[in-house]
Amino acid sequence: MVNLTCYIKTNISNMLFSNRDDESDFCDWVNHNLYINKLTDIEIELPVNGIDGVTKVTMSINEFNTDHDLDLSIEVETSLNEDEIADNDDLFDFMEEEAVQKFISEFNSKCDLSFPTTSDGDFDDMIFDGENFYVRVATVSGRADSTELTVLQATDDFYVYL
Repeated sequence: MVNLTCYIKTNISNMLFSNRDDESDFCDWVNHNLYINKLTDIEIELPVNGIDGVTKVTMSINEFNTDHDLDLSIEVETSLNEDEIADNDDLFDFMEEEAVQKFISEFNSKCDLSFPTTSDGDFDDMIFDGENFYVRVATVSGRADSTELTVLQATDDFYVYL
């Protein structure tokens, strides 16, 4: 068994709170909600055909991190050692073209975790106290900033590594 890691950018990976203390509270809140909504139970198990020494990969969510990425844990059932896995382009192609894509699709179809963002799709004017979101009311160019709900989704931007 060899373990790989995958970081998948989410649709909020580029959003930051103006107060960095809100980041860890927000990540704890998201991780808690992923857990209670059974999204951390998503486990994709795929047989691997045509790659010598590799029989199966299993993927699950490790955590939602402070970069607002999904951190996946990937177990590779294999007779190969880590050096052989590191040089196995066929395995990494399989992970990128099939396995992680399947995980993203499954996650996005099940995730309905929503939270407010400001009208420009950012957290810049948001405050989070660990339980509730608050909007800083600001008038810019004669208009008040408004909020909209954003549903957490995994994107097609990810990186798999040993």
